[in-house]
Amino acid sequence: MMALCGLAGFLGNGRKRNGYDDCEDDQGSEQDGSDVKNFGRRLHCHRCKGSVGRRMAVLDETLRELGTPEARKRFRTLAQDNLARWATEAQVKRVVVDLPRLRVERGDWGVVTHQLTKLYGKPFAVLNMANAYVAGGGYTEGMPAQEENMFRRTDCHFSIDSSCFDQSCDRYLPDHTDLLNARHGRVMLDAASPRVCVRGPEEREADDLGYAWLVDSEVFCFFELRAAAVDLRGGGSGFRFEDRECFRRIEAQLDTLIAGEVRHCVLSAFGCGAFMNPPQKVAECYRRALAPRLENFDCVAFAIFHPGYGPDNFVPFSSVLGQLDGAAVDSLGDAAHPPASAAAPAWRRFRNGEL
Repeated sequence: MMALCGLAGFLGNGRKRNGYDDCEDDQGSEQDGSDVKNFGRRLHCHRCKGSVGRRMAVLDETLRELGTPEARKRFRTLAQDNLARWATEAQVKRVVVDLPRLRVERGDWGVVTHQLTKLYGKPFAVLNMANAYVAGGGYTEGMPAQEENMFRRTDCHFSIDSSCFDQSCDRYLPDHTDLLNARHGRVMLDAASPRVCVRGPEEREADDLGYAWLVDSEVFCFFELRAAAVDLRGGGSGFRFEDRECFRRIEAQLDTLIAGEVRHCVLSAFGCGAFMNPPQKVAECYRRALAPRLENFDCVAFAIFHPGYGPDNFVPFSSVLGQLDGAAVDSLGDAAHPPASAAAPAWRRFRNGEL
């Protein structure tokens, strides 16, 4: 069980932290301009060890780095400048390269999106497989799923405000829950305020779990497509997979993108992790929904990540979606899952001022 603690117990150096509840000293937010506590879930100081504690520390580092409007503006500018450069480079490459419309890639959502943004020179919408009730799921508790991973590596925390989330109740407002559940045939797409990714993937084999800082020239933006799958974890007859409901929610994702005129997206094994939806059937739903809609997109990519335990969802997704005309499977290769020894240390040395 996580134990609430004083400030020094979490940070290890007794420094003041802003935006955190249940800390002995939380007086610095007015002085340094931090607005962390105005967004997202209420944050706590915890004393945890192992991977959970490290993930919580990563979140703390990210929120400190992005903790003021000025800091977030700087990273948005970096991402926009990088996108403009990649767009120019992509125009040159596209003269001789015919890029596939549908891709099934083996890799982390962020790494795949990063590579495709550079390759196509376009911002991608990225599916956040969201908790329908609690913003970011368990991101403040160091949980490992995709939504929590996204919140640790980006500025998503700062997109959660009182217009959609009640901090005191720790719940989304009912209208937002309905939106994430596609009650009216649409889900949440924030194309007006792109998110910015500033960190690399989790590396479970690394002592510090990775999360390398991206160098300024690699920071990238994306549109968050926030949608919830049916949670089947409860077991029993009331928690059986329903093909019609899954298909309805997937149609809502695609129709939301089409209505928003977003032609590049990164999707995933929707609900096939912690929510225990069957990957073969979910992939079939995507295939059926995409077949009549694929012409509305320039690139639909599936980033299928295998954490090293449980079934490998890449196998059913590549098999099912590979049946569609022109589909490319694992075409990014090693670029979608770079070895830690090649990329991460350089990023860390850069942030530490060693490069």
